[in-house]
This record gives sequence, structure tokens and C-alpha cells, in this order.
Amino acid sequence: MRMLSLASDEHWRAFDAEAQLLARALRTGRLTVLSGALGVGKTTLLFAGVLPLLRRRVDDSRRQPSGAPQVVVPFPDQRSRVQGRGQGEQLYVVDQWNEAPLDWLVRALDTRPAAPRDRIGLADAMSPAHLSALSQRHGGARLLFMFDHFELLLEGAQHKPDLKRFVQAWTSAVQAPDLDAHFLVAVDDHAWPRVQALCACMPGLGVQAFRLQVRSGRQMLESLTDSRKRDGATKLEVSDATFDDAIGAVVPSGVELFRLIRQGRLEWRAEVAASELALIRPGQAVQVTAAGAAAVPGRVRMVAPTVDAATRNGLVYVDLPQPGAIKAGMFARGEFRTGSSSALTLPQGAVLLRDGFSYVFKLGADNKVTQAKVGVGRRVGERIEITTGLDAGTRVVASGAGFLADGDTVRVVEAAAAAPASAAK
Repeated sequence: MRMLSLASDEHWRAFDAEAQLLARALRTGRLTVLSGALGVGKTTLLFAGVLPLLRRRVDDSRRQPSGAPQVVVPFPDQRSRVQGRGQGEQLYVVDQWNEAPLDWLVRALDTRPAAPRDRIGLADAMSPAHLSALSQRHGGARLLFMFDHFELLLEGAQHKPDLKRFVQAWTSAVQAPDLDAHFLVAVDDHAWPRVQALCACMPGLGVQAFRLQVRSGRQMLESLTDSRKRDGATKLEVSDATFDDAIGAVVPSGVELFRLIRQGRLEWRAEVAASELALIRPGQAVQVTAAGAAAVPGRVRMVAPTVDAATRNGLVYVDLPQPGAIKAGMFARGEFRTGSSSALTLPQGAVLLRDGFSYVFKLGADNKVTQAKVGVGRRVGERIEITTGLDAGTRVVASGAGFLADGDTVRVVEAAAAAPASAAK
């Protein structure tokens, strides 16, 4: 459990643009995902930026914390009612996924009469039927859920049946067409592919996803939502709801309203460590692979002139003339071809590691083996580079080296003949 502290006015204004974007996405979309590297400030953005916007009411003023830990924060929306804009809101916030916060969540969602009753289960509390009844008890209120550290819930669901049932109930609630419930979940970058896979099992769900990153010392949100390709022409990739919200609004600096894709062309922006940027030059060939898609060829267009001061990574822009199944917004990995050289290689099974050194067994004319110390280098697939201690063409034991000793006699089998050292590029 964590103490929720209130920041200064200056700190609140620093999050204003990003917080407004997330708050609007939460209210207008069914599911909003916030990802970012560990320690980049996702929790601070949620609790010092988004939460105050959602809790802002007519008589609100920023108050100092009472000192009691707060994990779930339900409250009625007491703002002035405008005809045609709903009947208020109920907000629920969870930032931990152990027993105490989950118990608070169940208690907050269980608003049945105070008469003696059986306590509802965790999964039942998140079921569409229960949430619909909860909304009706509050006069048809919109239900808003903000879940921080959502990756901990997904990890726990793999080995805890109660959390697994809760995630299943949550996916049902997200997809329920007649339920006025909206969810904002925050995850670390490593869990974003798992969230993508989870969303792929919910067809037709409109997901808004953003990545929080630091650029030039300032936190900024980057859209991760896939842009859709429309007949290869230049189109505005923007939903009607987002566009309606943008009309007449004063847009803060750095907020993305829509994205243009010119004739279906895509570009991969790779984050490369500063120590390796010197090896990359414009025009180099690249192989780019995304989850569920075949590798596609690309070429380095340019290397960014600056390096991020926080991550020490630099951007490399790779042009993908024929992206194939790769779509905008996907995570991808790539291999840069920085050059090639000839090398003496052996199967990895032919090299034995003993006492911190690498050895091979040379085969003599009398079928006796001699242990020889070698130097090793790069590994590519099942081959390992031999840098010293062995000449090309020398016959060596290809497998089973761990069962041999110096001077042992072996029998050469043609079907599994000792592999000669070979040169490869």
C-alpha cells in the first residue's frame, strides 16, 4: 500500500497536457493503455496528473493527505449536471495487486444494502452484471477504473486462480457492449506485448495506447495505437470521437491529434545504445522482424544527431519500402549488417569447456584423440568461431567430447563422421 501525496502546483502543471490527454481517452474510450520504461514516471503521471483531473469537482480544492493509506478511491461526481452528458461518474483506483488492495476493491464495488449478506468474490465484483447493477445504484453513473502496475496482475494470474478469474471477468467487462465502464491500465514496457495479445482476443475493441518517454528532459506521450492502411492513399487516421473532442479545443504542445501515412510507407525507429551508434551508417541493410510477421528488409535512412540524456540511446531511422504484415505501432526488433569477415568455425558440440578454457579433441591417424586448447569468438546459430589453436582441415570430434579424455581411442562412424573445421562467412 502506498501513501498518496499531493504535489505542488508547478508539478501539477508539468503533467497538464499528458494528463488531459489520458483523462479524455479514459472517458471516451473503453480501454486505454499507458506503457513506459520502469521508473519513467507512469505512476506520478497517474496520481499527480490524471487523478486530480478526474476528481475535480465544483467545490474541490487541493487538500493535504490525511495520513491514511489510500488504495481504492471511489467517489460521486458532484459537478454541475449538463443535460445529455450522463449522470455522474464513479472512479476506482488500484495501484497494488496483493490481498489488502484487492479487499478494498471488493468492498468499494459491493454497495448492496447493509443488511447481513454474503461477501461477493473478486471475480464476481468485476463481472459485467455486477458492474451494470452498480452503475444503476448510482443513477446510471459512468464507471471509471484506473489500474496501475497492471503487469503484476497479469503475472499473478498465471499461478493464482482467483486473479485468473478476475482477469477473465475484466475482459468480459471491457467487451460488454451495454456497460458504461471505462478502463485505464498502466504497464511496464516489457508487458506491452502481453497486453497486445490480450486485446487481440477481444475483436472489435477500440484500444487507445500511449507510451510515456523522456525527450529533452521532458515527459511526453507517444501514441502506440496502430494506424490503419486505406488503399495506399494518404488518409487521416483519427476516430470520430477523438476528432469531435479536438474541434474547438486549445491543443497543448506535443499532443498528437491524428497521424498521416503516405502511400503506406513505414519507418522503423530503432533505439540503439550510444556505444554502438558509430557502427551504423546511412544506407546499411537491416532485417526487421515484428511479432507475428515475417522479417522484411530495410535500409538505414539516417542516424539521429543527438542521444537521449536519460536513456543514453540514439534513434536510427530505418526505411521499410515493403513492410508486408508489419503495421504502424507494432514493436519490432532488427539486425543491422555492419560487415562480414571469414572465420574458422566448428559445431558448438565439438567445443568442450573445462576449467574456464575451451578445448577440442583432434583425431590422429591411429584413431586416438588429443585434447587441444583453442580460443573461441563469435557464435552464429549452431556454429562457434575458433580464433586460435586449430588449423583449417584438421579432423576433430564433432559430438560427445564431454565423455572423452586425452589419448582415448575412438571409432569413426561414417554417418556421423568427425566434422572438419571449416571456413564460413
